[in-house]
Formats: sequence, structure tokens, C-alpha cells
Amino acid sequence: MSKTTGFSGGLTYEYLHSKYFSFGTDIIYNQRGFKTDINLLDNYIPTGEKEISKYNYDYISFPIKTGFNIGHKFYGFGYIGIIPSLLVKANVMKNKFNVAGGVIRSEIIDLKHSASKFDMAELFEIGGGYKIKGKYWLFTSFSYQQSFTTSTNPEI
Repeated sequence: MSKTTGFSGGLTYEYLHSKYFSFGTDIIYNQRGFKTDINLLDNYIPTGEKEISKYNYDYISFPIKTGFNIGHKFYGFGYIGIIPSLLVKANVMKNKFNVAGGVIRSEIIDLKHSASKFDMAELFEIGGGYKIKGKYWLFTSFSYQQSFTTSTNPEI
């Protein structure tokens, strides 16, 4: 199993509580997923072909974070927080094979009915930026997110 890349983008609001301490929230469209490669077998003998499945989960996320800021015109920051998320779309793309083991087409299967509708994750973020004018800032950051919940719902 390997992770896949996806689009993540949205809007950010940050409230500077004191010179060094701030609170923030975002609204983000977030694509997550993973890929599996399984060697195909023909009567327990490897065929050399691989079944590749790509799982895609799209969420609207609402990160809530607090952190520490240092610097004035050029600045750095570090945040911790939680990320509640609501599922928008879930699917898997699988290859269909013929009897000889060759790929004949790809199939997309909707997983939304069996996926968890809500996700909760932890967030760690570091970054830096430049204060352009007054209340406008240009910044970049790197974040790590780890989910507390599973992507599938065992009750369905």
C-alpha cells in the first residue's frame, strides 16, 4: 500500500491574540487516498500482472489550530490542532482483466455508502512568511496530519 497525492486548498483565518500567540481556522477541500498493488494469481501461480487499486476520499476539512509566532516583517510559526472533516466523495478505481490476465478496462466503484462520513485528525504545522501590509500576510507552511478515525465503516 502506498499513499497518493491530491489537491488541498481553501481559505484561512488567523487571529493574533498577543504578540506571539494566535488562533486560526481554515475551510479546506482536501483529497486523500492510497494505492494498492496485488500480484495476480492463476491457480496459485503468479501471472506477472498486478491489480492496481486507487482509493480516493475527498473531504471538506475545518482545521482548528493554535500556535506560536516569532518575528515581525519576516516571521515563523508553529501550530498544533485538530481537523474535523466531512466526506464529500469516496471511490476506488480498479482494473478489469480478461481470462489471459490482460487489462481490458478500468472501473470506478462508489464507496461513499461504506465510508465513514466524518473524520477527526491531529495537525502539526510549521512555516514562515512575510507581512505585506497591515493585516495581509503571504506565507508557506508544511503540515503533518494523522487521522484518529478509520476511512471505512465496519457497521455497513
